[in-house]
Amino acid sequence: MTLFKKLRTDALFRRSAITLALAGALFSTSVIAGASEDDDGDKVKLTFIHTGDFHGDILPHPNAREDANGKLEGGIARLATVVKKIRKSQKNTIHVHTGDTTSGGPEVLFTQGEAMVKLLDQFGVDVGVPGNWEFSYGIKRYLEFFSPNGGDDDFLEGDAIPSFGKPFTTERRWGYVSANAYFNGDGTEAGTISGPVGQLLTKPYRIMEEAGVRMGFIGCTTNRGPQVVSSNITKGISFTNCNGDVKYPQNKAINWDKADANTVKANRGEETNPDVPPQQRGDKGFKTVSELKKYIAVLRTSKGADVEGYFDAKTGEPLKGEGVDLVIVLSEAGIAENLWNAERICGMDIIFSSDMHEETNYPVVANNPCGGKTIITEQPEDAAKVGELTIKVKDGKITKWKWKGHDVDERVKEDREMAKLVKEVVKPFNRKRGGTFQAGAFTNPYNGAPLNVAMDDVIGTTEIVLERNRFSHEWEPAALKMPGVIEGTGHDLIVDAFREMLNADVGAIRGFRYTITVLPGPITYRDLYHYLSIGAMVAVGEIPSTPENDTKKVTNPDGSTTIVGCLPATDPNYKDHTKNPCHRMAFPVNLRQEIELSGNSTMNKNVPGWGGGWVWNYSGIKLDFNPYGPNFDFFGTTYNTRVTGDCLTNPSNQCVKSLQDVQKVSYASYYYDLDYNRINRNQLVTAGNCGGELSRDCVGDKIKIMAKNADDELILVNPKEFADGKGTTVFQVDAVELVARYIAGNAIPVKDLNGNTLYVAHGLKGTVKEAEFRKTFPRINLTSALPDQVIEFGFPIIEPLRGALVPFSTPPNAPEGWQGVDTPSRKGCITCDK
Repeated sequence: MTLFKKLRTDALFRRSAITLALAGALFSTSVIAGASEDDDGDKVKLTFIHTGDFHGDILPHPNAREDANGKLEGGIARLATVVKKIRKSQKNTIHVHTGDTTSGGPEVLFTQGEAMVKLLDQFGVDVGVPGNWEFSYGIKRYLEFFSPNGGDDDFLEGDAIPSFGKPFTTERRWGYVSANAYFNGDGTEAGTISGPVGQLLTKPYRIMEEAGVRMGFIGCTTNRGPQVVSSNITKGISFTNCNGDVKYPQNKAINWDKADANTVKANRGEETNPDVPPQQRGDKGFKTVSELKKYIAVLRTSKGADVEGYFDAKTGEPLKGEGVDLVIVLSEAGIAENLWNAERICGMDIIFSSDMHEETNYPVVANNPCGGKTIITEQPEDAAKVGELTIKVKDGKITKWKWKGHDVDERVKEDREMAKLVKEVVKPFNRKRGGTFQAGAFTNPYNGAPLNVAMDDVIGTTEIVLERNRFSHEWEPAALKMPGVIEGTGHDLIVDAFREMLNADVGAIRGFRYTITVLPGPITYRDLYHYLSIGAMVAVGEIPSTPENDTKKVTNPDGSTTIVGCLPATDPNYKDHTKNPCHRMAFPVNLRQEIELSGNSTMNKNVPGWGGGWVWNYSGIKLDFNPYGPNFDFFGTTYNTRVTGDCLTNPSNQCVKSLQDVQKVSYASYYYDLDYNRINRNQLVTAGNCGGELSRDCVGDKIKIMAKNADDELILVNPKEFADGKGTTVFQVDAVELVARYIAGNAIPVKDLNGNTLYVAHGLKGTVKEAEFRKTFPRINLTSALPDQVIEFGFPIIEPLRGALVPFSTPPNAPEGWQGVDTPSRKGCITCDK
């Protein structure tokens, strides 16, 4: 066995420590010297406790990946034990919390985040950054939790929800900071007060001093907001990528109400700074300066001194420095983009990362163009691990560091007080073991459906592992294992239910990264709610199959019509989406384009070009996927870049028809009634289709929603029928209920509003059978293995951190002198004494 194979098998995938000898043998170009364990006298020691991406997961859960140890992982009560132990064993501790916390499980869903807030309040988090799912209940709920209760930037009408544990006054709960979420001039939802255009929703940074070390913490929240639940969920707020760019069209352009710094200087007859972009409308929406560069400059500049090149947009006066020793970034951008930034932007000492749910068993140490280093760590989802990073500081600089990862599993005793609080939070949702569940006591905040099942109620059983979180090297289709970034059995089961229950050609789900593992045995409602935790219903409608079938009728001058398809790149109207029907902004988006764009969002070597989540999963089709193929052309005329061989399939997973040979496909996926013209965010009907004004009447039967009647029978209704009959003749069917009926049922009639049977869906009769599941797994055939970046980063990865790039290859747009990351180690030197 080679040393590399042994290392991957025996060490890296078992979370055990890699010896320095092995590390030196494998990585012969080490640039980190081993750090001494001795106390360094005049050096100050600080310890950071890093938690993140809880995703509303309160209870322990199983793991079936290659790093599993056979024990249940996570659980807030056990995590509390670990955090308390670190605080007790170390003198100067700072608890940082990053990423998605208040969304992702049933208890947080039905309390709109309050269940987790009650628990995390007990930890005394010092500073944190919100994830994109913190905004999923709307801006008002966000402010109820995280408004500072009377500060000068309190945008909530009335009081915020009081702290359940550690009090907070002018500081936001959990010390939340964010430098890249702005009021954009649109009105926010009722109960909130919109700030001035361009004003930040949250303070951009926080200053803390510990043991004489002055630290500045910059927050970078999401660049997108959870638009899947509603086009207006973050109405009034625009997000940048913390580098001044706006990527997503829902982030409305800001027309700044005050002149930018260069305009102010020009008006004074002063020389302008060409390196400072104007704060005004840009090609991708509004344009700001890079928030990271701006606030690094503010924090690094001597306290009270003018910050060179940065001005207050309201007054035109230079910003003032804070004079910190260390700059620490808390970022929801994900470790891949945080690494990209750290290799291009100077001045960041540490980045505590979240979003991608990667588990950095070794900190990633990036080298920037100025000769500095940045330590980056990220914790896995669902409270499965706590990171402990200890640094030694001398003369305001990190000299040495040491990292330790603490597994949170059954070997850790539950904290007694936290266990009591967890029990109180969970028992209203359970029927057994002291549960107090009452049907109808909770309502789904997204779709209004009452909760009529307990979370410990059993739906059926599974003969296979249901999951979607495997590492990128776990590619064994015969063992029902696929890289989580590509496909997972859990998502396949869900889309099978969507397709069958709505009698569609294709079932689809986005590549949501929040998941749970269900081992062979019972399937409970809690399991399904961890997969389907954002209150979607399910609907069906037709979309074009491929770009060449994405056609459009054009009226000629003589009154005749012509069917046209994609325009060639040589056509002057190629990039005009009003004239090129294959433009990416044309709706509805065709199926192949949707698949290809999810490939762009995961395999693109230009990491800032990624979208959110993993590759989308489907039922009713199969395809070949080349991760190393070129990016799909956003304008639609270059297709079959990563995807080939896509076809509709029969129950035995055999191709029936190529997508190219089918004009349209019926498509079943997520539906939210606030966006009654969309399925899975895809506009099946636009205002342009309705004479300029969208209406339910205009949408008509182009969209059919799964609902139920007063007799609890499943029915298909259009958006107008749904709205007119809601609560009397038509009742909501949550996606969880739909999948549960599919698992538990046999012959399931689906009727129309008048009681006529439209078709009979066929369920699984209570069991997910391995033999049947194997017939259609996998649906996505990888043509090549994903890049195994363990050799570069020292730990297994779910989604390759540099896209589909061979390890150690130079990434696109790399700065001159790019060095890559330092040799993986759990301790090292930044400025070692000579």
